[in-house]
Amino acid sequence: MQTQFGDSLIEKRSIDYVPIAERHGKVWHLWPVWFSGDAHLATVATGVVGVALGGNLVWMAVAVILGSALGTHPYPLMVRDFQKVIGEEARAQILAAEGRLPNAIFACVGGGSNAIGIFHRFLEDADVRLIGVEAGGTGTALGQHAARFSGGAPGVLQGAYSYLLQDEEGQVSLTHSVSAGLDYALVGPEHAWLHDQGRAEYTSASDAEALAAAQLLSRTEGLIPALESSHAVAEAVRRAPQANGEIFLVNLSGRGDKDIDIYRQNFPDLE
Repeated sequence: MQTQFGDSLIEKRSIDYVPIAERHGKVWHLWPVWFSGDAHLATVATGVVGVALGGNLVWMAVAVILGSALGTHPYPLMVRDFQKVIGEEARAQILAAEGRLPNAIFACVGGGSNAIGIFHRFLEDADVRLIGVEAGGTGTALGQHAARFSGGAPGVLQGAYSYLLQDEEGQVSLTHSVSAGLDYALVGPEHAWLHDQGRAEYTSASDAEALAAAQLLSRTEGLIPALESSHAVAEAVRRAPQANGEIFLVNLSGRGDKDIDIYRQNFPDLE
């Protein structure tokens, strides 16, 4: 929506890629785009981030507005440096609130912008575990998830070399996640480096686990998280019983009102 309004100010034409489920479901946050009459939307069934990046190459666009730490250098670096304010503020706030650093930090990882943003300020704090949570989807077969570290291998996609979901012939695999923001075949390259260095660990949460975590957080804290963030919540909840006395910091990277139609579809008993 912000992209479309910005385009109108500089009299430029853009094409915005949205998941087909969002267009058919007419999620409320996209209504202003349709209503304005100046929307040029391309709908895709899966992997919206990847299709958008590929579309940039096809259309020879002069600019890409991409909300993750992906693509060619220096884009992942720029995104990291913009997003690191998350970790700087979180570090100051946890010290003020608890008087010490957390034992572990959890963040969801699609491309990994929110995760690299909160991780970066804690990289030199060796006692703080950094835990990224990918999309486990509905199963372990290619096309059922977007867990690159457990199901992928090194590869190149749209200008970046990292862990990539691909078949035996090196063709990029389709991906799946209940959350559109985690639905991408490549993980951000700095996350690949942190993984290989052993500084951060990466796991995954399934669609069902993320949905359950979202409902738990909503009912206990009054916060409806984005489905992306719900994956991080799910992993923190899973580990909590064995972490007596520890402090967990979970990054909520977005609000759940954008996912409200998906929640309604998956919790019909709440209608």
